[in-house]
Amino acid sequence: MMMRLFTEQPIVYVDMDGTLARWEAVDVKETFRRGYYAGRTPEPEMVHLIRMLKARGVDVRILSCAYANGYAAPEKNRWLDVQGLSDIPRIFVPYGEDKADYIPRFSGAILIDDYSPNLFAWEAQGNVGVKFYNGINGTHGTWRGASLDWRMTGEEMMERLFALMRPAAYQVALA
Repeated sequence: MMMRLFTEQPIVYVDMDGTLARWEAVDVKETFRRGYYAGRTPEPEMVHLIRMLKARGVDVRILSCAYANGYAAPEKNRWLDVQGLSDIPRIFVPYGEDKADYIPRFSGAILIDDYSPNLFAWEAQGNVGVKFYNGINGTHGTWRGASLDWRMTGEEMMERLFALMRPAAYQVALA
């Protein structure tokens, strides 16, 4: 197995649903309702993490799936603005498509996401996945990589991310 070493600071992408916004166990039909995304409860330490990363010059971006219903993406945009994240670039991927297809291949980017299949696809493209355990997910134990936990402080999360981004530690296996 060949390893690729990245010496530049990677872009950090952050998922919204279940990561930046608290996951709520609702019927999937509820997620299609107008107003659903505008009323989500934030994960306060994740919001704090995003603000701290941005303040320290880290290129941080939102990478979230959105239904093509005409209001999911605008509601998510307004929600981010209300959280004080109006200066964070956003990419909304059509629901059901692979997030990794929306960034350059083998860019070494980091994705913080609560959904392991997204992380596996992300890493298959030569990037680094970081699982966000939100108190509901992680029950099957399939993810074995880097992780953050909803009980951590923003400072603890940032420390873990910065350790991951150190050039000596920032290696990605190439197939």
